[in-house]
Amino acid sequence: MTHHLIPITKHLPTIFAVTICCTSSQFTQKLNQRHPSDMKSDFGIITTATKAYVDSIVQIFGKDSTINNFKNDAWYFYQVGDFGHAISRFNRILYLDSLNPNPFWGYGLILSSRCKTDSAILYLNKAFGIDSTNARLRCDLAYTLAVKASTISDSLIKIKEYDKSIAEFRNRQYDFEHYPVLRLQFAEILAAAGDSTGANEQLALAKKTKQRIDNAIKIIKHLQQGGTLHSYICD
Repeated sequence: MTHHLIPITKHLPTIFAVTICCTSSQFTQKLNQRHPSDMKSDFGIITTATKAYVDSIVQIFGKDSTINNFKNDAWYFYQVGDFGHAISRFNRILYLDSLNPNPFWGYGLILSSRCKTDSAILYLNKAFGIDSTNARLRCDLAYTLAVKASTISDSLIKIKEYDKSIAEFRNRQYDFEHYPVLRLQFAEILAAAGDSTGANEQLALAKKTKQRIDNAIKIIKHLQQGGTLHSYICD
C-alpha cells in the first residue's frame, strides 16, 4: 500500500508498493491468464469457470500461496489503475477466504476513486472489522472519512469529523517512517481542516525524507484556495 492511494489523493501508485512475488514461473503464467469474466468484474462476483480455474491453482500451489499471489497481483493492478483486473483478483481472494480484509479494502479504495464515498466507507469499515491493527488501513479509512466530512455544510459537524480523522493520524505517527505516504495524507487533512501551519510542517518533514510530494502540494494549494478534498478528487 508506499503507494499513495489512487482514489483518495490521486497519487499514483497507491498504498502498496508491491511486486508480483510468485513461487514459480509456472504460477506467474497461470496467475496472469485472463478470463472473459475478468474484464467485467463486480465486487465479490466470480463465475463458475473462474472458480474452477482458481481451484486448479490451489491444487498445485496450495491455498495460502495462491491467496498471497492473488493479493500481490490485485494490488499491482490497483497501483497501475487497472481496476477491472484488480477487482477480479480481489474476488478470487474472497472466494478462497471470506474473512480476508484485502478485498474489502481494495473495493473501498476503488469506490473512493469513483467518488462513491459512502459505499467506500462501508467496505473500508468491513476490512477494518477484520483487521483493526493495520495502520495503513486505519489511515485509509480515516482519510476517506475526511473526504466525506469535506462535503458537510454544517461547519461545526465538519470540524468534529475532521478532528476524528486527525486524531487517528496523530496516533499513527510512528508508522510514518515505514509508510511515508501517511504523512502526506495527514498534511492534506490538516489543510482541509484549516490548519495550514500543521500541514506545512508535515510537508517540511516529508521533504526531509525525500518523499514525492508534488501532488500533495497541489492538493493543499487547492484546499487553501477554498476547495475541498471531495472536489479535488471528483471534479
